Amino acid sequence: MNRSIVRAAIGFVLAPLSPFLLLAAIQAVGDVDTNLGVDRGATINMAYFWTMLIAVPAYRLITKHGTFRFHHAVAIGGVVGFMLWATLPLWPVLICVALGLFAGIALWSIVAGPGRLRAHRESRDGRDGATSRLT
Repeated sequence: MNRSIVRAAIGFVLAPLSPFLLLAAIQAVGDVDTNLGVDRGATINMAYFWTMLIAVPAYRLITKHGTFRFHHAVAIGGVVGFMLWATLPLWPVLICVALGLFAGIALWSIVAGPGRLRAHRESRDGRDGATSRLT
């Protein structure tokens, strides 16, 4: 099986869970009330529902006609976060969208793989693959 298909499948399984794992880590570290126990199962189910309804078709459409890039993943994650808030308004809209953006970043980092992450970092720093600086 193609590695990009495997990475995409793993990404779409893990990315909707990443905001909830982040909230659990924040709650475990400090004395922060993140309302994680309030309808956690329903929220995770809705996150997967909107991911399968919005993110997977958008990913397939984007990869069919071009390259799946960082801004695609972040935008899709934001839309999924907004739709999660629209169906289950347990948290404020900005928190839901921010958690969706975090899930989009998680999706992109899984789907992109280490080679594209390195190329993205080098292009951001103004370097290309042919020349490298010793630091």
